[in-house]
Amino acid sequence: MKQDPMLPFSAVSLRERAMLRLSHQSIPDVTQMSVAELQRWSYELLIEKAALELQIEDLQEALRTIEEKRAESPYQQDSAQVFVDRERLHFQAQLLGAVGEAVIATDLAGTITYFNRAAEALYGWSAQEVIGRNCVDVLTNEASAEQSAEIMAQLGRGESWSGEFVVRRRDHSTFLAMVRDSPILNVAGEMIGIKGISQDISSQKRTETALQTTSELMERAFHAISDGLVIQGPDGRVIQCNTAAEEILGLSSDQIAGSSALDPHWQAVHPDGSPFPGTDHPAMVTLRTGQPVRGVVMGIKKPNGSRTWIKTNSAPLSAGQGVLCSFSDITAQQQSLESITFQAQLLHKVGEAIVVVDLVGRIVYFNPAAETLFGWKSEELLGQSITVVLSLSVTDGQIAELISRLEQGEHFRTEIPARHSNGSWLLIEIRNSPVRNAAGQLIGIIGVAQDITQRRKVEERLNFQAQLLSAVGQSVIAVDMEGLITYVNPAAESLYGWRSEDVIGHNVVAILPSRASVEQAAAILDQLGRGESWSGEFRVQKRDGTEFWAEVTDSPIRNASGDIVGLAGISQDITARKQAEQALRNSEQFIRTVANHLPIGVSYWTKDLHCSFANHSAQVWFGKTSDALVGCALADILGAASFRESEPYLMAAVQGQPQSFEFTRNRPGGVIEYYWIQHVPYIAEGVVSGLLMVVSDITELKRGENARSRLAAIVESASDAIASINREGMVLSWNPGCERLFGYRAEEIIGHSVQQLFPPGRMEEENRIIERVHRGELVEHFETERLRKDGSTVPVELTLSPIRDESGRIIGRSKIAHDITLRKKAESELRLLNTCIACLHDVVMITEAESMTPTAMPILFANPAFERLTGYQPKEVMGLPPTILHGPNTSRETLERMMTSLQRGGVAREELVHYSKTGKEYLVDVQVVPITNSAGRITHCVSLHRDISEKRSLETQLRQAQKMEVIGQLAGGVAHDFNNILQVMMLHLDFLAAQTGLPQAIRTPLHDLETLTERAATVTSQLLMFARRQAVQLRALNLNSTLTKSVGLLRRLLHEHVTIRVELESGELWVDADEGMIDQVVMNLCINARDAMPKGGTLTMRTARTQWSEADVQKTPQARPGCFVCLSISDTGCGMSTEVMEHLFEPFFTTKPVGSGTGLGLAAVYGIVMQHSGFVLVDSVVGSGSTFRLYLPWSAAVAAKEDRTQQADSQARGTQTLLLVEDEEQLRNISVQMLQQQGYRVFAAADGVEAMRLWEQHGPTIDLLLSDMVMPGGLTGTALGEKLLQQKPQLKVILTSGYSEEIIELESRSQAQFTFLAKPFRYQQLLDTVRLSLLGNRDR
Repeated sequence: MKQDPMLPFSAVSLRERAMLRLSHQSIPDVTQMSVAELQRWSYELLIEKAALELQIEDLQEALRTIEEKRAESPYQQDSAQVFVDRERLHFQAQLLGAVGEAVIATDLAGTITYFNRAAEALYGWSAQEVIGRNCVDVLTNEASAEQSAEIMAQLGRGESWSGEFVVRRRDHSTFLAMVRDSPILNVAGEMIGIKGISQDISSQKRTETALQTTSELMERAFHAISDGLVIQGPDGRVIQCNTAAEEILGLSSDQIAGSSALDPHWQAVHPDGSPFPGTDHPAMVTLRTGQPVRGVVMGIKKPNGSRTWIKTNSAPLSAGQGVLCSFSDITAQQQSLESITFQAQLLHKVGEAIVVVDLVGRIVYFNPAAETLFGWKSEELLGQSITVVLSLSVTDGQIAELISRLEQGEHFRTEIPARHSNGSWLLIEIRNSPVRNAAGQLIGIIGVAQDITQRRKVEERLNFQAQLLSAVGQSVIAVDMEGLITYVNPAAESLYGWRSEDVIGHNVVAILPSRASVEQAAAILDQLGRGESWSGEFRVQKRDGTEFWAEVTDSPIRNASGDIVGLAGISQDITARKQAEQALRNSEQFIRTVANHLPIGVSYWTKDLHCSFANHSAQVWFGKTSDALVGCALADILGAASFRESEPYLMAAVQGQPQSFEFTRNRPGGVIEYYWIQHVPYIAEGVVSGLLMVVSDITELKRGENARSRLAAIVESASDAIASINREGMVLSWNPGCERLFGYRAEEIIGHSVQQLFPPGRMEEENRIIERVHRGELVEHFETERLRKDGSTVPVELTLSPIRDESGRIIGRSKIAHDITLRKKAESELRLLNTCIACLHDVVMITEAESMTPTAMPILFANPAFERLTGYQPKEVMGLPPTILHGPNTSRETLERMMTSLQRGGVAREELVHYSKTGKEYLVDVQVVPITNSAGRITHCVSLHRDISEKRSLETQLRQAQKMEVIGQLAGGVAHDFNNILQVMMLHLDFLAAQTGLPQAIRTPLHDLETLTERAATVTSQLLMFARRQAVQLRALNLNSTLTKSVGLLRRLLHEHVTIRVELESGELWVDADEGMIDQVVMNLCINARDAMPKGGTLTMRTARTQWSEADVQKTPQARPGCFVCLSISDTGCGMSTEVMEHLFEPFFTTKPVGSGTGLGLAAVYGIVMQHSGFVLVDSVVGSGSTFRLYLPWSAAVAAKEDRTQQADSQARGTQTLLLVEDEEQLRNISVQMLQQQGYRVFAAADGVEAMRLWEQHGPTIDLLLSDMVMPGGLTGTALGEKLLQQKPQLKVILTSGYSEEIIELESRSQAQFTFLAKPFRYQQLLDTVRLSLLGNRDR
């Protein structure tokens, strides 16, 4: 083969490799490839396509050598230009992919042809999902019909359009989009599509709306502000002002606009009256410096001649746009300050601290005395809030009250804490007075402050001491060193009968005589003189002359220097104590006597718990005599255990806290005795010296009390309603349960009739119950309804019993009502739940979960679906573990994973293999939920079992069908490209072979190439069959007759040790089919069956007519409802595994040795059956054989059409004129050359548009149109033929294609007017078809 010097070596090697690969049919198994490998293989196929095109070029070169007429091919230059164009397109595609805006292109029909990455992100669709779909179906918008028509009209004129409308994303959310649509023009300037560029402007629109709203609000706020606002430009002149500015300045906005601070009519002055230059105005300063100015006070002249005082601020605007100036009218404040300042000058030298504040609390005057008092300088405080600076604790309410009192003209004093500058606190007394202006209006407060901190401390100390002395319960009398009384407290007045004013200043001895001895008096005075206190007892006389025993404590009183200046005597009446001590002594013997006769045990114990006395009852209780008890420790008497039990009470009593508690003691015979024990501390002179133990036998009392308490507690704490009713129907008692149930409080219903609880129509029922109770019967568990206070009814269960008096006479009835609302609801819900569970298709099972191991979780409940799925009746498995459903293929790892999840308290959901009672294996989706008790402990498990065997099988079948569809599309595309290449090669080979005088050295390679192209055409045909794109010639066919004719051939084809059995359904089974393809299907299946039985076996062919229902189709996704003819081919060979079944119909998949098959046989079977609108089902068991069932739609035809093919003289030459339309340049050129060689006049066109131009020029002379069906330019071969037939009905039309879809379209549109020629065709086949068409006979 000659190598083109312009062709790179790599391209030549690729061409040779493609020819070698084609000759050996070494095509890889695509079913085992990844996506990347499939893409790489597709790329290599395209390279092989290029290599075959180069082979065509070589053939053309050989042809040129023979004819010596052809010019040098421009193929290299065209290929270089195509490469450059392709690189440019690739670069442009990368740029479009990187654009941030969504770019979408469609053709004129609205089909999406391009979808960049930004469009994917904006609309939520991937390019793969939308390319090829109509944009209206994918990208819906809210554009009106008029708007859409306007857009299309504008684009049709070649103009672009842009606008906004709402667009919907894939997830149905919407957004506002800015869209720019432009027409797409081809090189001829014709519109061939539309490109749209869009972006989401929702956020931008919201921002614009918000800015508009903000602008309006700012405008309103500008005029609503009480301060004057003006905006001045860079030259200082006013651009805009608000309403407040007009009112303060006394000018209209028109008068203010254009003015500046430099204008002389303002006549501005400082607060001291000096002129205020316009250049010093805050606005002008800010314009010069760019800095804000605040708090500048000035006076200006208004048009009416009055002066207004304003406080002015200024701030620069951004980007040098000018300045914003604000000012407030402070005329009134300025006038007030002037008045206050004048008065302050008068008061400046006053010695008292004077502070003046305005009504908002700002300090306006602070005199030197105030500076001295508070430690602050006036310049530090002026203008500051007095509450902040001095930290005065004044509330808003106090300030309001203060202002109210001052407005009424009141002058008053207040005391308030204030902070000194050094941080210390002062208590100050302020004399407050109002400050008024000339109009009498309150404008401030003047306060004269005085520090009363020390005075208040002394007063408080004295007051505190006086209160303490007054509160003391003991008599306190103070005397000076001369014995004159200086103080008497209320207790002394009460004790001695003297009023303080009667005795103060009198000698204490004269007023309060005592019976102290001379020696005792001298000792007292001597001890007090040494500065020591004295205490003792003696008798003292009251004012009325009566005497009493007094306990007296005398102490010296010292001054600040420590000198004794007087005496203080504290005394109290102890007469009663003295009398009590005597009475105690007198009664001690009496008490002992009485105590020994008391029925209660009384004993006295020392502080260290040793017995010193025990009466007779105590001796009996302890079980010891008095001699044995007295002096004995309580711990030894009670024993260690009992003492530990009583020790806390004993210790508390020893600490002075009386204790009482109940004590039980078990007597022989199981008798329980109850005692009430009291530990009473005996306190002498304030100190616990022992304790009294009192033991009372309360056994009988306790028993009765317990009985009553139990009954009362039961009634009161019962959750049920318990009431008692007399014979007249009046309520006597009403427990809290009644209140909760019926809503009536006890006080609302006791004493009222119980009939208010009866719903209408229930009275007769109640009377029957009452009659039974009054006869002495007990009525139990009676269900009825009662009325609540709010009028609602409540279902209750009643128990009624008679109440009898002491004589046994029935005086009423007791009624217990139990609310059964929840029970009724639960019963209803339980019935509903049981019904639902019984109707469930899924299995519901409940197990115990004590040990949380599969083998120790007995089944407690199983619904009816359990029996349907497993074959076990629920009663058969009660108490058994769920492991009865497990088997050899049940995953132990999955079970352990489920148990781990359950033990952690989580829900376990897995897929498990279960086994029915008969041993049938099925796959279930198991979900187990743990049930916990109130303590959080798992007690049960509820599991839901769903049989997913059928679902999983359907999913597998569906995935297989989808996979076959994808592989078929890939195979069809590759085969179509090869078809065009092979067509050119075949015609070139036929043309060369027809030449005479060729040397054998050329004819031998030509023959080899012809063989190779035939083999390649066979492979391509099988790929098209698999992809369901091979041309199909359908006609009514009796399947039984076809099989009968095939049997003879099959017997010769198969081995002798293979037995053929034919079982055909009686009658005729008609289908619409291509007989040649059906023969190929039968042949492929029979050869595969033969290869599966290397040692011989039986091959069975059966036919039958079957009906598929909708229910059948749900179980088999490949099937369709309707009537079908089933062709079944079975063998008794080795069978196929599940793994082999999954790849069975994939092209190039084979289990045969290398070189023994192409892997396309079953793929072709699958493709042919699919093309016939049928489907294939396969059953196979390893070691037993396989069965293929082919289902073809049944046809109602009763006879097949007979072929009426006219034979034409294959040697006759033509004279007619032909119009040849073919977009493949090489095929077009060789076809023209062959037809012209046979005498035909040929006009050639590359597409439909060019063909129409030739028709307009030569239409009357053209006899036959020979056109490819699919061509660029938008005008198909079918449409072209129909268009020309309308102009010339006698025109003959031949259409060529390699796709069955195009044939189906042809037959459905105009079957009678067209002749079809399937690609690839041979030279003679083309000539015969043309001759037959011109003779008027078409092979359809």
